[in-house]
This record gives sequence, C-alpha cells and structure tokens, in this order.
Amino acid sequence: MKTTRPFRPFSRLGKTKTPAEPPPKSRPTPFRERREALTGFPVASLGLAVLLGLVALPAHAAEHTTGFEVDIRGWTVIKGTSQFNWARQTRGTHSGHTGPSGAHEGDYYLYLEASRNYPSRTAYLQSREFSGKIQTVSFHYHMYGAHMG
Repeated sequence: MKTTRPFRPFSRLGKTKTPAEPPPKSRPTPFRERREALTGFPVASLGLAVLLGLVALPAHAAEHTTGFEVDIRGWTVIKGTSQFNWARQTRGTHSGHTGPSGAHEGDYYLYLEASRNYPSRTAYLQSREFSGKIQTVSFHYHMYGAHMG
C-alpha cells in the first residue's frame, strides 16, 4: 500500500525538525513501513492518554486481529521516532483520572503517559508486515484530563 501524503515535520518547543532525504524507493524505510502499517493515521498528539485495546481488520484478515493480553503481539516502537514510552497496562493509569480504568476488552491495553505534554509530540507504533491489501485499521482510544478540549 503506497501513501501519497507528504511527510510533515513535527515541531517541539518551537523548533522544526526535517527528516533526512529518504533512501531510494527500492529499500523500505521505518517511516514508510510505519505509514503503511497505520494506513496514514499517525498515532500522535493526543494530549493525555492513548488506548489501543483492539486492532480489528476485515474478515479475510482475521488472523491480524489482536489484543494485548500476552504481550504487545508484534507491535514495536520505532527507535528514535517516539517521544513517549508505550507501556502494556492493566487497571487504571498512574496519573489518575487521565485514562481508562481498564481495557476495552480483556485485561491489558497499550498506554502512554502524556501529562505535562508539549504540543505536537508524537508516539509511533509499527506492526508486522500484513499480507494482502489492508482495508481497515481500527482501534479504541481514550483521553481524559483537564486540558482535553
């Protein structure tokens, strides 16, 4: 799956970072793989907390439906890209009243603490490579907090 959206540099504390020139198209890059895996939706800038409780794909790709009961099931953080640490969590969040009291389904979910967040900070997850054409990526997310619009 190819994405035609251009990369938009992110800003942190007023400084803009621009990525290096991408390598030739014949060699995949973590950025391109990440964009393909998330179908163009960056998991980013969500203020206080993000919850990925279930990733569901079409019926013909049911083997890719996952939860986080045993481990993070092939999802990885791309080193050098995430400005937050993802954690596999059960029960409520450590900061209190900023996240869920538990997973949407099962006991575990992926969580990142973004209290005291700076604008435009990002957190990326990368999936394993999916075979075939991806039709849908869906997930449940959760945000609470005093500064959520």
